[in-house]
This record gives sequence, C-alpha cells and structure tokens, in this order.
Amino acid sequence: MHAKYNIKLKQYHELLVREARLLAEQQGKKRLIFSPALQGEMKKHNISELIQLNQQLLENQYQVLQLELASIKEKITGLNATLYAQQQKAKSQKTQLTMLLQQLEGLKELEKNGYIARNTLLETENKYTEVDGNLAQTLGDISRIQHQILEQKLLSETLQQEYQKDVHAQLADTQTKINHTNSQLVKAKFMLSNSQIRAPVAGTIIGMSIFTEGGVIAAGQKMMEIVPDDQPLLVDARVPVHFIDQVKLGLPVELQFTAFNQITTPKVEGNVTMIFADRLLNEQTGEPYYLSQVKVNDENRQHLNQLTIKPGMPVEVFIRTGERSLLNYLFKPLIDRLHMSLNED
Repeated sequence: MHAKYNIKLKQYHELLVREARLLAEQQGKKRLIFSPALQGEMKKHNISELIQLNQQLLENQYQVLQLELASIKEKITGLNATLYAQQQKAKSQKTQLTMLLQQLEGLKELEKNGYIARNTLLETENKYTEVDGNLAQTLGDISRIQHQILEQKLLSETLQQEYQKDVHAQLADTQTKINHTNSQLVKAKFMLSNSQIRAPVAGTIIGMSIFTEGGVIAAGQKMMEIVPDDQPLLVDARVPVHFIDQVKLGLPVELQFTAFNQITTPKVEGNVTMIFADRLLNEQTGEPYYLSQVKVNDENRQHLNQLTIKPGMPVEVFIRTGERSLLNYLFKPLIDRLHMSLNED
C-alpha cells in the first residue's frame, strides 16, 4: 500500500514540475514557473533533482528554438543585403536607360539629317536594349529575393506557432493528468492512512490480539493495549472483597517485584491512587474482588532503575493496617497470576 502511494506521489511531482516547465515555455521564460500546488509540495518533499532536470530541459529546448530562429534570421539578413544590392543595381540601370533614351532621341535627329552614320544609332539602340534586358532581370531577382524573405519570415512565424501549439497540447494533457493523478493520490493516501495504526502515545504493546496479515478489523474491535513510555509506574491490583474496607485512597503500601531475585531486589513504597467501585469476578476461581491501582513513588522508583520493568509482571503488594503488622496480602496482577513464593536463586 505504501509503495503504491509513493508511486502515485512520484508521478504527481513529475507532472507538477513538467507543468512548471511547459508554462515557462508557453510564456517564453527562462526559469520554471511554480504553481501553488508545486510550491506546497516543495515544502513537504525534496524534489530538487526533478526541478533541476526540467530546468535544464527548459534551457536546452529554448536554445534549440533560438538557434533555429537565429538561423532563419541570419538568412533574412543575407537576403536583405542581396535585395539592397539588387535595388541599387536596378536604380543604376534605370538611370542608364534614361540617359540612353535621351541619347537615342538626339542621335535619331542627327541620323535623319545625315550628320552621323546609321551604325552609331544602331549601337546605341543595342546598348539600350541590353540595359533594358538587364534591368528586367534585376527586377526579377528583386522579386525573387523579396519572395524568399517572405518565405523565411513565414517559416519563423510557423516555427514559433508550431512550437507553441505543441507546448499548449502538452500543457493541456499534463494538467488533465495532474487532476487525475491528484484524485488517485488522495484515494491512495486515504487507503494508506486506513492501513496504518497510529498510537496516540509512544509506549510498549501488550495484549496484541490481531495477527492476520491483510485481515479486516471490525469497527471498535480491540487490537492491542499500549503502556505509555515515561509514565508513572502503576500496578493494577485485585483486592479481596473482605479487605476492601481497609483500603483507602493514599494508603501507603510496599511492592515486591517477584519476577526478580527476592534477595537482591528491594521492596519499594507506593500509594493507592484509585479504587474502582465495580465488584468483579475472577474467571478462573470465581472469587470476587475489587480492582485498585497503586502508584510507585518517584523517589522509590529509582531503586528499580537497574531492572527492566515490563507490563504484566507479577507484583506482591503489602499493606499495613492499624490492627496488624505488615500483612502479606497479594493484589493479583493483570495477567492473573496467583501468589508467588519467595525463592532464592
């Protein structure tokens, strides 16, 4: 379940960073444009490597586009230079034609009056025809170059339009996937949260009753008990009903942890902190009892620092009444152990 959630989370991050790159490409920016959703994920997760990768991709694609546009621009610049030269050439040819035309008008009058040979007139006419033909060719070249410039400009516009069209399509697809993946992520997170059991406090698990992996737990079903860490040392004791009138809140008692060596383990002092009103029955013996709670004093607990106290350990509780000396009354522990004999190791 956790692996499935992580996969969806990774896909979600990849889509958000891709969206940031595509938004930058769409707006012609050189840096990623972070959406509010991506900014939120950046605060919770380390996705710097993914961001760096897409930033590099953005820069590479920007460079590729700019190189293609620069190549077109360079061609247009060259064509404009050629166009200018041809236009100057055409201007010169037109001037030359004007001068030749004026010469022809004068030569025709001279040839008509017999002042010059006809060959001179014919040579000038041939020169005029040649220059006129050259001008026509130059004008044709100018038209061709202008058309080429127009084509290159159109190519530049088309290239940018196609680029933006592709970016727009990718962005729309990415945003659709973001919404879909986010929906799946919410479901995966919900399932993950319901597959994990979180204790309200840190402590030690006791009395675990569910062991089936992948099993279904009914609502309200008891799974385990947890003894909190760093809490007062409390002992649950069972008081025989005929002694309950002698047990009061704050009553001083002594406790013997019978799971340890009885010679080397000291008794520690405690006080009764709670007496429950319900009369209960021992399921095994049928004897009635009252449940009470005894707290070990913090000062006396230091005597047990070298020992590992675990939930469920048997404890003998000794109380002192006004009529007797130290009486040995066993307050039976939660694990329902009977009175323990003192055995020397």
